[in-house]
Amino acid sequence: MIYRRLTPLQQLWFGVLSFPISLGVVSVLTFAPTYYAIDLGIGLTATGLIFAAGRVIDVVTDPLIGHLSDETRSPVGKRLPWMIIGAIILCPTLYCVMVPAGDPSLIALAALVAIFFTGLTLIDLPYSAVGLEISPFIHERTTLASVKAAFQIIGALTASMLILFFASDQALALEMTAIIVIIFVAVGLICFWRLTPYKNQQEASFTLKLSSGFSPIVSLREIGRNTDYKRLLLAFGLAQAGSAMSVGLTALLVLKQIEAPELTGAFIGILLIFTALALPFWTYLSKRIGKAESWKFGLMIGSGLMLMSFLFVGGNILLFGAFCALYGFVIAGDVILPTTMLADIVSDKPDERVHNQAGAMLGFKNAVSKLGFVIPMLFAFPILGALGVEEAETLNQVQTIAILTLHGFVPALLRIAAWWALQSASSAKRSDRLS
Repeated sequence: MIYRRLTPLQQLWFGVLSFPISLGVVSVLTFAPTYYAIDLGIGLTATGLIFAAGRVIDVVTDPLIGHLSDETRSPVGKRLPWMIIGAIILCPTLYCVMVPAGDPSLIALAALVAIFFTGLTLIDLPYSAVGLEISPFIHERTTLASVKAAFQIIGALTASMLILFFASDQALALEMTAIIVIIFVAVGLICFWRLTPYKNQQEASFTLKLSSGFSPIVSLREIGRNTDYKRLLLAFGLAQAGSAMSVGLTALLVLKQIEAPELTGAFIGILLIFTALALPFWTYLSKRIGKAESWKFGLMIGSGLMLMSFLFVGGNILLFGAFCALYGFVIAGDVILPTTMLADIVSDKPDERVHNQAGAMLGFKNAVSKLGFVIPMLFAFPILGALGVEEAETLNQVQTIAILTLHGFVPALLRIAAWWALQSASSAKRSDRLS
């Protein structure tokens, strides 16, 4: 079999679908909760529980859908049919979540959020699984992850710019976001289907072969024997929990501590711009010292940065802007390095059945990621709600300590724990010796 490298245009077209997915996810996870809690008066505790419940459902559906996409056989490949079904579910439910009709009930909102996240899993997980399979070349996988991450950042940056541009009308900003997502989901699917070799060398070898009797339980057992994968999963889960808590509380921190809600989109925009600018650095560093060592470096830098949250007590706008820029630099490593390390694990196995579990492996990784999101929604939001942060015009000392601790100190400790977990990982070290 001849292994061909992807052309720059093929890498570009592959990444397009990441734009609308990121745009929708960032809006739903970063801006919509604060809109529901504050503007619509639902409250931080109820909002946190609703959005956390939607993510908890994904903990079950992600590995299941990943496994089913591994086992699917169709004339257009194993992943694309699931992506189309996901788009059909995702687009209308996203619009309903972003543009609530009248005064939404808590039950209706919870159902819509759950359906939205299910549609998101159906389209995003098979799509991302192709990214693990599409190239047998180690450093090309890192480049591909960077291209995909760049489109994700563009999507997130677009969400921030819309929030900033329509700062006086958050409802209109969310509606415009929903419309753009729907349009570009269709564009991204067409680019993926017609312009990329998604039925690549790895995919083609499975297209007509059915793994008879390879059930989700058997798949889980096989994956559970992979020590490298489990160590990577633990490190990723801890780091993701820290990032989710910090980013998830950014809008609330800007509103209550920095006291500049009109600049929320600008701060998120700064973070995302510097994340994009840092992608080439992390790609280069991973080639020089290895992926695991690069990520450990990023984890420690990020931890030290988060421990400086006490500097925001005075609500200094310029200082917080500088923090967002530096944190964006760190997040770039979190975005691409764990994914490309997982791709190395998937591709570093000669057994065809292990190759065929890329979707399931990614499903468990995504499940861990979404559990990380539950932490700010299920833990931080209720604590801050109980302390009366949402009603406070000016934060008292206890409220200030609480929000700064949850935004900075707790994520710092989680990143240190991730660094410790990664110390014993060996998957990237073996993969990095290949060329």
